[in-house]
Amino acid sequence: MLIRLFSRPLDLKIRFFLKSVDGIIAVSEMVKRDIVKQCKYNDVIIEVVHPFFDVERFIKVNANLSASNVVFVGTHWPTKGILFLPKIFKLVRKEVRDVKFYVLGSKTRYTPWLRKMSLTMDGFYVIGYRRPELYFKQSCILLHPAIYDAFPVVVLEAMAAGLIPIISDRTGSAEILKEYYGKLVLRLDPELISEKIIDILTMSLDEKVELSQKIRKKALNPLFRKEFSINKFRKSFIKILRSSL
Repeated sequence: MLIRLFSRPLDLKIRFFLKSVDGIIAVSEMVKRDIVKQCKYNDVIIEVVHPFFDVERFIKVNANLSASNVVFVGTHWPTKGILFLPKIFKLVRKEVRDVKFYVLGSKTRYTPWLRKMSLTMDGFYVIGYRRPELYFKQSCILLHPAIYDAFPVVVLEAMAAGLIPIISDRTGSAEILKEYYGKLVLRLDPELISEKIIDILTMSLDEKVELSQKIRKKALNPLFRKEFSINKFRKSFIKILRSSL
């Protein structure tokens, strides 16, 4: 049996189930490390195959690096970090008075709480599910303060569009930004994250453009192309299949 792991922490049920598999395909190195650590595997093959995204769709988009706008895109679940968004916004607003937060993503039972919070905060908009390109064009920063997110492709999409990502170190996509740990990849602390957002928004436009261009190139790595990802998945599947015979 083979299993591919997506965006959820390893709870007891999953760990029990994993004991019977022949191999695992994880979507990030973070997930692989968590499997090894929590399940104490020594002889099960664990392959990493990154998800792909529509490069052509997002490379056409150009972020507005002059704007004091921050966008979040993700299903409204606590693991995505949505419960931290109002606090982060309030902290940033103290220093950057014209900042706006756009919260996109599919509704959940937590969405009414977010909408209620938005009524008390001018500039905090809970948009719901929309194509993100429109808001990428209006924004400078993608915020993703996840508690646990295996490999959200929205980070890649935003990077390809020229946004500057600020994400938690429990986001699998963080491995793309290894040299930015402590800079754009942060431990999950609303105050620390808000300080970094303020730092980015108050940088000169030239500095933001230079940083955006460097990050954009990372998203265009062939590793995240459809053809590469599918081919690697096929090879990983065959490797695990052969090992189980």
